[in-house]
Formats: sequence, C-alpha cells, structure tokens
Amino acid sequence: MARNEDQHFVPQFFLRRFSTNKASIGAFIAPAKFIDCAPIKGQAQRRFMYGRDLKLEQLLSEQEGHWSALLREVDQHDLPPTMLSAAHCDLLYFIALQRGRTISAAADHEDALTQMERFKHSAYAEIGVAVPEAAALPANQHVLRTLDIHTRAWPYLLDLEVIVVRNNTEEWYFASDAPVCFHNDALYDL
Repeated sequence: MARNEDQHFVPQFFLRRFSTNKASIGAFIAPAKFIDCAPIKGQAQRRFMYGRDLKLEQLLSEQEGHWSALLREVDQHDLPPTMLSAAHCDLLYFIALQRGRTISAAADHEDALTQMERFKHSAYAEIGVAVPEAAALPANQHVLRTLDIHTRAWPYLLDLEVIVVRNNTEEWYFASDAPVCFHNDALYDL
C-alpha cells in the first residue's frame, strides 16, 4: 500500500480529541451502525482524496502539526487566541480549510453547481439558445475546488469571534465528519 494512500478529510489529531485512548473513537455510521472502538486511522478518510501525487496531502500533514499545537494551547489556557493575533488568524485559516475539505462540503458545492446548471438550461431554453453540457469533474476535483474556495475566503472570517466550548459533564460529546459550524446572531435580525 502506498504511504498516505488513505487521506483524511478530518485530521487524526482532531479526532484524538474525542478519544479516551488516542487510538480509537466511538463511531456512528449512518443510518444505524455504532462501533464502540473504531480505529481513528480509518475514520473520515478516502483513498487519494487529494490526489495521487501526495503534494497536497503532505502539505496538509505538515500544517496539521502546527494546528494541533495551536489547539493544545487553546486547551491549556481555556481561551481562544487574541483577536487578530497570528494565532487567531492561523486558527481561522484552519477552520476555513477544515470546512472546505470535507465530503459534505464538496457535495454541497456540487449540488449548488447542479442547481445553477439547471437554472441556466431552463433560462436559455426560454430564449431558444442551446447550452453545451459542462464537463463532469472527477470525484476528488469537487473536494479540491471547495478546499480552494474556502481557503481563499478565510480572511472574511477575521471579524468573527471564536469561542471555546468545553464539555464539563458526564455526557458524551461528539464530532462529525463535517466538524465546523458557523453561527451568526446578526442573521436573526434580518
């Protein structure tokens, strides 16, 4: 087996944060399968998701060491980095990248493109113009496209406040294969 053949869209360092032994996690596989001790190395990954040349996989692996240390520091102080500090920018970049590198982000993007294509076809049909079909992308290209979009857009997150959510109960806390969420209170006023 080639080294780095199975490429994670949720970093293993992140999944270890939800593990009691740092090697396995409880995994719920939809629609109804629960694995009590699933090996972390087999979770949230796809074969050659970022390409066979391994360049992006290697770059992500290097950066994940930095992001892992950053999250350990957040844990140690129980506070997010100071707004607009280098650590704050690094954390927001990681968040944007993580949001864009998942299977669900790629699927959402692909669905949006499909809807735009349908709209374009119906609009052009109304005026009697034929539209050539868009070329189909290989499966991993949708992930690469959403990853590119999210990493280019990360500066738009700079004004967002990062909060630390800590579970101080006996109840389980979970992550998903799309572990980033954004919440904007200002949208509720619209």
